[in-house]
Amino acid sequence: MKQIPNIIKEVIVTGMGDPSVGIFSFSATITGDPIIEFSNDDTQEDRNSIIDDFASTLKFSFANLWDDEIRIMFDFEYEEPI
Repeated sequence: MKQIPNIIKEVIVTGMGDPSVGIFSFSATITGDPIIEFSNDDTQEDRNSIIDDFASTLKFSFANLWDDEIRIMFDFEYEEPI
């Protein structure tokens, strides 16, 4: 996992769908200023634990809502533009 910054402002939630049977993917962007804010005293291990718990909660909630496999991506995980 990449280095987790002090502030997370955006999370993308994606339902994978199955286009072969006509179930298309869904996505939602959750934004906040901030969604999660860490202290400078929080270690990367602490941050990973909090991020994992947050992602698990989102996966559970959206899996029930969309009845689909869910993927979570935080803003710090986005690919760098070329």
